[in-house]
Amino acid sequence: MGAFFVYILKSAICLALFYLGYRLLLSRDTFLRFNRFALLSGFVLAALLPLARVGVEGVSPLGPALEEWGRIAAPVEPAATASPAVSCYSIGLAIYLMGVLFFIARFLWGVVSLIRLIRAGRREQLADGSWLVLHRLPLAPFSWLRYIFLAEKDLLSKPELILAHEQAHIRMRHTWDLLFTELFLWLQWFNPAAWLLRQELQSVHEFEADAAVLGMGYDSKEYKLLLIEKAVGSSRYTLANSLNHSSLINRITMMQKRKSNPWARMKYAFVLPVAATAMAAFARPEISRQMAEISSAKITDLSRMVQTTAAERTRPEAIDTTTSAREVMVTGYAQFTDNKVYESAEVMPEFPGGQTELLKFVAKRVKYPTEAQRKGAQGRVIVKFVVETNGSISNIHVVKGIDPLLDAEAIRVCTTMPTWAPARQEGKAVRCYYTIPVTFGLVKAES
Repeated sequence: MGAFFVYILKSAICLALFYLGYRLLLSRDTFLRFNRFALLSGFVLAALLPLARVGVEGVSPLGPALEEWGRIAAPVEPAATASPAVSCYSIGLAIYLMGVLFFIARFLWGVVSLIRLIRAGRREQLADGSWLVLHRLPLAPFSWLRYIFLAEKDLLSKPELILAHEQAHIRMRHTWDLLFTELFLWLQWFNPAAWLLRQELQSVHEFEADAAVLGMGYDSKEYKLLLIEKAVGSSRYTLANSLNHSSLINRITMMQKRKSNPWARMKYAFVLPVAATAMAAFARPEISRQMAEISSAKITDLSRMVQTTAAERTRPEAIDTTTSAREVMVTGYAQFTDNKVYESAEVMPEFPGGQTELLKFVAKRVKYPTEAQRKGAQGRVIVKFVVETNGSISNIHVVKGIDPLLDAEAIRVCTTMPTWAPARQEGKAVRCYYTIPVTFGLVKAES
């Protein structure tokens, strides 16, 4: 059993290293198909490389390492006295196996729930061979295998965009990626890096589907409004591809992003050999005795770090909007970033017509959501975005949010802004940050 436990720990550290490499070097590139392949390859490499022995003779085939697995089921002669270490190991193994069984049971229950949902809905076959399953339940649109699940009320609101998105998922076989990675999650359920890699893969799926929809010629602004509208929903099925699955800000940013430089592909040639070398080092017999202590410390540190990252990524992205033009303020920052985005420049970006027209634009476009008014949601939200050298707006995000409905409305207004006059530094157009603090205020009715 010791060989199995060491293998699981080595594989967990390999996944953690691969996740860190992906997040640092690859996650912001627009090579969506290649990123998808890299993420799937990361799971496979993390499963295979710990099986290889590395010694003075070089890398041996997987066979000798697999021979140790034969001893996993072999009977162990009882010792004269029970060791405390053996007792702790048995407890740890029991907890691990219970976790594996729990996630297998969760997977099977999810499949059963989806099958029930298919049988309970009204089914119609579409032209591409996929099946549309309509429900009266308030479901967020999602797809699984060749089935598209849709609430009947969504047929009244841009059904062609929703179907185009979900059919892209089906055409690209994204469900099979999720089923493939599910097998690894059963064994790596305790490893935050495994779940975060799966989350990255689902984000890439959404980016690919978004790109496919826009590639069909649909209006970009209309599609972004649909995403904002569906962002308030929630998906209950982790095995499915949902329209509102990924972060709204990340998806809008990716759609507005310029294509990555082809030379950026060189990073792939750098990451894979480095990752392979690091993972092979963990398979060395000379350090296998220390793996338990080292992996425990690494996983603890990684868990703390990725939990912080996950909290930041899933934090409700909010954007400020105003009920009155005089409540809007626009300012700049003063800092430089590594990717040459200025936060203060000699000549700051300018909205067409100046700040007065910007105030009018925001006041005219913003709409106070009725639901937010009923909840009494109000206050100030701070929005930050980048004015590119061509005057377009990108990287819209919220520095301080209030309520998801107000935040989504503010995002919508910012995505409809016209072309700005870019910032200038030493006479050259440069990328520059801009922030817009906007206030929502409710006026009490006089009695």
